[in-house]
Amino acid sequence: MRADKRLANVSGTTASLLFLALAFTSPKLTALDNRKELSRYGRQTWQTESGLPQNTVHAILQTHDGYIWLGTEGGVVRFDGLKFVVYDTQNTPELRSNNIRSLLEDREGTLWIGTADGLTKLKSSEFSTFTVDQGLPNNSVWSVHEDRVGGLWVTTADGVSQYRGGRFVAQSMLPDRDVGAVVPDDLKRRLPSKRIVAVYGDKEGTLWVSTDRGVARIIEARIDRFAPNDFLSGSLVLSFYEDREGNLWLGTESGGLTVLRDQKFITYTDDLVRCAFQDRTGTVWLGTNSHGVNRFENHKFSSIGAKDGLSSDVILALADDSEGNVL
Repeated sequence: MRADKRLANVSGTTASLLFLALAFTSPKLTALDNRKELSRYGRQTWQTESGLPQNTVHAILQTHDGYIWLGTEGGVVRFDGLKFVVYDTQNTPELRSNNIRSLLEDREGTLWIGTADGLTKLKSSEFSTFTVDQGLPNNSVWSVHEDRVGGLWVTTADGVSQYRGGRFVAQSMLPDRDVGAVVPDDLKRRLPSKRIVAVYGDKEGTLWVSTDRGVARIIEARIDRFAPNDFLSGSLVLSFYEDREGNLWLGTESGGLTVLRDQKFITYTDDLVRCAFQDRTGTVWLGTNSHGVNRFENHKFSSIGAKDGLSSDVILALADDSEGNVL
């Protein structure tokens, strides 16, 4: 569904309202069941035939009103659980490019959209645009980040800038592709490579840095290095995301998805994974390179068959165990 005005209204269907109500008012924050293998989760996929404008998803975000936003190479998309509303260069002139690379909702509820040609701001249903004319070092925006005191930082192809008084001011910091956190210069020299692809700070204060020659984990002044072959079959890590239970999701270029859980790397081979996000219900969303957006959630039913060690897939009886599970 293409947006035909500044901010299209959502269809008042029961399904849409139920999705938003659950996403916004869920009384208890949940998470995926850590006891299950990744293949045991319920999985749903949306692609162009479902309404996505394009199947490459670079960014995923849930805003305070419950909507899921997707950054694709065909525009930015708002999802209400039933319909996709697409904002692109045709219906939204403030978007100078359909290649959406990053999304951020700041603490004031403003949505920032980083694109291949400028930064777009959505506030109070109105779009506005920032380019080099407003102080950006370059119109090619890689990432948008809000610091702990509410400062807005933007990483571009020519460096980092901070938003001040309606304009962006260049900063003498890392001109790297992703500044979810800042790598000190002395530690940067000890990384596997100078080419930084992604940077992420987890809840424990650990800094994760992906380079073209592997991943570094920085804890205070200590650096642990992981070569691509250690756990990713030689693949480049494109993104990091930590869920509420402390699991670290690593999206890779050719090795699919890897999750660091209980100090162990578990690989789920699939399409190139560009981003991950956990919504308020505990569901994890993955943006892929060519298979659209995938949603993983807990399932009450899990299948166990011959591939898991049973002698046959033919089951002739039912029973319950001591924990109340039905087999």
